[in-house]
Amino acid sequence: MKKTALIILALLVLISFIFLGYRYLPKILSQKNLKLSSVLDAKPSSNSTSFSNSRDCISGSRKNKYVCDIQNAQAAKDSDKLKIAVDNYANFLGDKAGLPGQESKYEKKIEDVPSLSDINQETGYEKYLKEIQKNQWWRQKPNPNDLKPGTIQNGLRDLANIMEGNLAAIQAKSNSQDDLLNVTKDIADYLIYAQNQAGTGVYPFPITGRTDSRSLSVADNFLNAVQTDPELLKSVTKNGWINSDLGDSSLSFDNSLCGVAMLKLYNQTGQQKYLDSALKSADWALKEPVVPNWNFNSFNVLLLATTFQITGDKKYLDSAKEKAKYGIYPGQLVSGRHFGSWTDQHNARITYHYIILRGLSKLVSVLPKDDSDYGLALNTLNIGLNSRNQEILDKGVSSISTVTDSLAEYALNNPVLYKENKLAQNALQLNIKYLLYQLQKNKLAEPQAWGKVLLLRSKEII
Repeated sequence: MKKTALIILALLVLISFIFLGYRYLPKILSQKNLKLSSVLDAKPSSNSTSFSNSRDCISGSRKNKYVCDIQNAQAAKDSDKLKIAVDNYANFLGDKAGLPGQESKYEKKIEDVPSLSDINQETGYEKYLKEIQKNQWWRQKPNPNDLKPGTIQNGLRDLANIMEGNLAAIQAKSNSQDDLLNVTKDIADYLIYAQNQAGTGVYPFPITGRTDSRSLSVADNFLNAVQTDPELLKSVTKNGWINSDLGDSSLSFDNSLCGVAMLKLYNQTGQQKYLDSALKSADWALKEPVVPNWNFNSFNVLLLATTFQITGDKKYLDSAKEKAKYGIYPGQLVSGRHFGSWTDQHNARITYHYIILRGLSKLVSVLPKDDSDYGLALNTLNIGLNSRNQEILDKGVSSISTVTDSLAEYALNNPVLYKENKLAQNALQLNIKYLLYQLQKNKLAEPQAWGKVLLLRSKEII
């Protein structure tokens, strides 16, 4: 009897090992293929959609199967298969397709605020300049030992936003133009330093060990994902910087914003070193694959379209068109309850929705009207604008800096289209009203948003 019981117990243990091996061995083996799992959210919620690269194809979940199908179709540049893959994923999500995985926070409409016309055009940026000069975030340097965090407290995207705000204020005829330009050049030299230290042409992530800001937490997530493989870790870090995203395009956010800011500084000053640096970042973006995260693709479209605008080199426009063809247009819902949003719950969030629109508005502004892609680009932009602008008017402002920046870029890039779009005008005015309310309370939005509002006013677009 005891012998029989022992045999049965041994068989049960053997079956358990077989089951566990079947279930978890793919995940264990996938550690050798350390292309990253999602770095989209620093603290992803359980209901958010996380996109990643090919490692998800091994994990076996239904959701990741659909994402993998999207990625494979993008890599093959197969529009028909891509449409099928996105439709299948939308069907899998059901009512959640186009529904933000994280609920948006809307600010109530503000009435008692000064008019924009009451703001002195020449001094309207002074509070920002004082704050920037006080902190000088770009003075921080990483630890040359790649694995020990340095003193950096901000990602490079934050410095790019300062550059954009400063340059817009200069064009808006601020009376502090010399100070603003000096600060902007100082930041640009720091970005060039970081780019050269990283050594791959990209504007890199700093190694900080911090998670108290969006950009730093993304970098920290990336580092955590690769550090179990010493060889891989060494291949993506240099001099305290993360210089490769292993093809998941997570570096596109910072790289694009820095590259665009550098192009605008070149346009302002004519100094070749700024163009040279921007072209390194654009050439890096040329090589980045299209990925299932639509907003990452949009950042590359923004940089490449801007580079074409400045240089006239058609290779950048061709690449921007291709990345939009396989990396932006297919993800938008063209029917259903959340018509106009992007399919997955991450990019359906209002912040990323308007990030995608910012890249599209730049592409539309540089595409020749007789280009075969112009109609699709414009239609995708209009559907995306109208769906979420109406939401802002109905519910109030949300993601104030990003939305204001995106709508301001739309107006600056496409002034004729903007003046024909009442929803866009009303949504931007509502955002500006809230910016004025914040300014009244000494709460400053991100500088690029306010600087562009002043620029729009100086150009009499608003």
